[in-house]
Amino acid sequence: MKKADRILDHEEFAEIRKEGKRFKSPNLLLHYRSNDSKARVGVGVSKKNGNAVTRNLIKRQIRAAIDRHLEPGTPIDLIVTARYEYQTQAGAAIEGELAADLEAIGAKRID
Repeated sequence: MKKADRILDHEEFAEIRKEGKRFKSPNLLLHYRSNDSKARVGVGVSKKNGNAVTRNLIKRQIRAAIDRHLEPGTPIDLIVTARYEYQTQAGAAIEGELAADLEAIGAKRID
């Protein structure tokens, strides 16, 4: 995922969380809204999930799963937040959960 395709600004995070829709799953929380261009993604991980090394590992796992399952041309702003229950060892299961979540919210899925 290129840096231009990421949501990095705190104000944009807050705006998407306030105006967008929400979808919950056991390990992930998705906030999303449609936009006029391409897919943009932000990833959030709480300090409750562990130290900085663990949080960065979680972010890398989520970004890799998004790269594999979200079509880049999809007009959506998406924020994925790892819930406290997220387990870094269950990466494949989390990826399957994210793929199902993206399909549930109507985002295009790469097979």
